[in-house]
Amino acid sequence: MGRPKKIQDIVPKSNINVTLKSLGRTFESVGETFEEAIGKIKIGNGAKLTSVLIVEKDGVKKEKILGGRTTGHLFGGGSPTARQIHIKQVSRMFDL
Repeated sequence: MGRPKKIQDIVPKSNINVTLKSLGRTFESVGETFEEAIGKIKIGNGAKLTSVLIVEKDGVKKEKILGGRTTGHLFGGGSPTARQIHIKQVSRMFDL
């Protein structure tokens, strides 16, 4: 008979696809959580520009325009605390 399966084994995990368009460049990332997907995108000097963030989860695609300050804190260098604050704000924008 064996042991019963756990819920984690039965329910497949859905990945989150994140695409960032900034200054004519496109960055793509996939992660199990929104924070993981955002963390995989790194931008150098062009991180303080207005950009478009596209998030796709479970077949639902949403686009939002991010200001320069938010883009800089999420994808550029800076303090981890400010990054966490902006991740929380952006995740609320996308209802995640």
